[in-house]
Amino acid sequence: KGNAMDGAERLSQPVAGGGMGTALIAISALILALIVPLLLLFRTQKKQATEAERAKERADAAAEAAAKKRAAKAAEKAVAGNPKKKKGGIAKMRRAAEAATDMDDDDDDDGAAAAARHEDENGDKLTKKEQLKAEKRAARADDRDQRDAQRDAIKEREEKRDAARRTKDEQREAKERERAEAEQKKKEEEEKTKQEEYDKWKDMFSVEDGGEGATVEQEDEGMLSRFVAFIKQQKVSTLEALSGEFNLKVHDVISRVQSLDRMGYLTGVVDDRGKFIYISQEELEAVAKYMNKKGRVPISTLAQESNKLVDLQPRELAADEDEAQLAGEAVGKTFTAGS
Repeated sequence: KGNAMDGAERLSQPVAGGGMGTALIAISALILALIVPLLLLFRTQKKQATEAERAKERADAAAEAAAKKRAAKAAEKAVAGNPKKKKGGIAKMRRAAEAATDMDDDDDDDGAAAAARHEDENGDKLTKKEQLKAEKRAARADDRDQRDAQRDAIKEREEKRDAARRTKDEQREAKERERAEAEQKKKEEEEKTKQEEYDKWKDMFSVEDGGEGATVEQEDEGMLSRFVAFIKQQKVSTLEALSGEFNLKVHDVISRVQSLDRMGYLTGVVDDRGKFIYISQEELEAVAKYMNKKGRVPISTLAQESNKLVDLQPRELAADEDEAQLAGEAVGKTFTAGS
């Protein structure tokens, strides 16, 4: 009996182990049977949501396009009813057509993106579409920024050019004002100097007999003019002849001739024989040019050349040759001493 019991126990142990494994398998199968439908349901719901979203986007795009078309038709009808607004209506129609074209392009992009999203269940294509749109927006923003930068650069260059032109104009105007003021000041100084010289010139001669006031002044001016004209006419004048001609003392004649020479009304030299030799400005320049060209020359050579360059003949009466020779030597000595 004991052996029979032991045998029964040994037979019952394997049987119990086999029943537990079968239960585990059954439980696993049940769990899988529950999870798989859930996964399929989740996948189906996700797909349906994606399709619904795509359908909604298409419907919205179609509705917007239809609205724009209706607006374009309404604008066209309005233009047809009012000829004065035809030009503006055509522009509106053109803008509406361009907007519709842009919408069609967006719809094509949406369709391509939807097809790509349909191919991939993980949603990577949707992110790529958003990235492409972002890149387009960034590109448009860059273009806009570049245009703004170019416009700002052009404006800045124009402002700098205008500022430089204004500065240049102001500088030119300032220089012109300074030059005008300098010329005015110089003119006033010249007039003042001229008046002073005129007063000195007029005071060189006085009329002992005669009237007063304007008459005396006119006679003084007339005597001075005759004095200068006489010297220029004679070319070579003795101081005694001038003294006798104008009723002046010899030292007064010398003083007046020297004063007129300093003021530039007379140019010439007084030789050692007491004669004043009048030399015009052109003759002085000719002799100076000859000396600059030849350099240092003997007095005799310079005297001979001076006789050629300086006309020592009176305007009316001809002088003798000895007088001209002596005058030429006096001119040569004067230039040699000056050099």
